[in-house]
Amino acid sequence: AILMARFAHAIRIAANRLMKNLEVTLGPDTGDLQIRIGLHSGPVTAGVLRGERARFQLFGDTMNTTARLESTGQANKIHISKETAEALIAQNKQHWVVKRSDAVEIKGKGTVETYWLNVKPGAHGSVGTAASQERPDISADGDLKKERLIDWQVDVFTNLLKQIVSLREAKNSKSPKRNSSTDSLETTTKAVSVDNSKHFALEAGKTCLDEVKEIIELPEFDARAARKQQNPEDVVLSSEVLSQLRDYISCIAHMYRENAFHNFEHACHVSMSVKKLLSRIVAPDIEEDESHIKEKAAAAAHDHTYGITSDPLTQFAVVFSALIHDVDHVGVPNTQLAEENPSLAATFHEKSVAEQNSIVLSLDLLMDGCYSALQNTICESKEEKARFRQLVFQTVLATDIADKDLKTLRNARWENAFSTEAVEEDPRASVNRKATIVIEHLIQ
Repeated sequence: AILMARFAHAIRIAANRLMKNLEVTLGPDTGDLQIRIGLHSGPVTAGVLRGERARFQLFGDTMNTTARLESTGQANKIHISKETAEALIAQNKQHWVVKRSDAVEIKGKGTVETYWLNVKPGAHGSVGTAASQERPDISADGDLKKERLIDWQVDVFTNLLKQIVSLREAKNSKSPKRNSSTDSLETTTKAVSVDNSKHFALEAGKTCLDEVKEIIELPEFDARAARKQQNPEDVVLSSEVLSQLRDYISCIAHMYRENAFHNFEHACHVSMSVKKLLSRIVAPDIEEDESHIKEKAAAAAHDHTYGITSDPLTQFAVVFSALIHDVDHVGVPNTQLAEENPSLAATFHEKSVAEQNSIVLSLDLLMDGCYSALQNTICESKEEKARFRQLVFQTVLATDIADKDLKTLRNARWENAFSTEAVEEDPRASVNRKATIVIEHLIQ
């Protein structure tokens, strides 16, 4: 709903600009032309009509209602249904919605309650000016730059996914099929019927902060998998996974607001820095028949980085967290955000509001059924899904350096890990505590 609302807003702004530009060639009255937009939420049927003018179309009651909303709307306004308004309010965008004062008669529906949409891309609540609200979300040059950033992110996450699949194949102990012509590792996405909401969604009354731990447990080193793991570059991801990955990253890009700092370009810079730091330790080039040397090098890297470099899912989760950590950020501190949007603050118990909002919006999007192939490539098992979720929660919340409770937890973790007076503990817990420190510092 948020994406479609912003899209409708961008269309309205672009249409107004186009009419103004056409005044030069078509006359001054052209600038008076305006459009009406209708927006509704619901199920649709999609298909391609045959014939000389074959085209992709959407059908159903949702489309009919949308058309009626447009026709009963007003010039230069976005007319939305109660269903769309409720969807936006559920995502804490109540400040975008204004109830229409007069009742609307829609054919086949009778008298219905409708709303006006007033997207505020540069502000949250009452902050911002009319000029900033009329500014288009992205310019033509901004579009090209954003596409280049999306392309770069897709490339980064494609390589990370290949590492996940390569290690997973090695752990599964079955010899993967190889393409005889390209000598590449083929992989397909399993059709696993799993309700991902159980693994990503929060329990009622709980917040992301409730699940922050002192120690994140990473997998132990798997010597057998290290010997058997193929070159990740040989992995071939399905076109379905690649398509869903690009679509997801594009959606995330457009969920960022166009403010001065907490924008998509900033997120790309952070993810680039995190990826660079993760790649500082590079395993030596080893021939495939030197498996014992390969295993020894992998074990050394595992120990030196507290297990981070030997677990591609952890690396994916940290870079993913960098990408989504400021989604929908309005450009103000949490204290001011809580004052401007008390309902959003109440949802997250007035703690790390912006960070928790980014996590929930991004994971809710990833949970969508249209990304099922991508979901199952990132996480194949319930255990992997739970670990990915924990890593994202912990890493994104580490960006809230102002929260006193989180700061106290981080300081205590550091003392327990590196203080000379630290109490002796299980070696594995000690390693995981240091890994947790490194992960949080990567994104800070």
